[in-house]
Amino acid sequence: MKALCVLLLALLCGCANLRDTTHAATALDATTTAIGVTSGLAVEANPLISNPAIFAGVMLTRVLATEYVDTLPEPARTTYLSGMSSVWLGAGISNVMILLLASNPIGLAFGAMTGLGWWASTAERREFAALCADYMRMNPALVCTYTPT
Repeated sequence: MKALCVLLLALLCGCANLRDTTHAATALDATTTAIGVTSGLAVEANPLISNPAIFAGVMLTRVLATEYVDTLPEPARTTYLSGMSSVWLGAGISNVMILLLASNPIGLAFGAMTGLGWWASTAERREFAALCADYMRMNPALVCTYTPT
């Protein structure tokens, strides 16, 4: 049941702006990793996250990195946030699938497809950010607002 709730949360990530989606993807990955490791259903594959303190530090670093990247000028901001959210959303979905189906290649493949799919779905945003940055060099007073179609 927990995994289903987390999966529904992940599906709503795409409704937010890129900063919020990146934070939600971090939360999804952190939550599903914690559920998997503490329940004994999964083992953390990343050797850099060997104990809870390091795990918490990594997740805090992701939050701080997201906040820093959100302050960068366009198009770097949109590109980095798209990449970060793609990786972490893919990892979170992979974790959900591993929790639902037990550890097997299906979870990893589904996570990779989700991450790549999210990256592809943000192509228009990245293109808009690059175009807007070019126009703002000519007219610094220009304000660009991306509205999904």
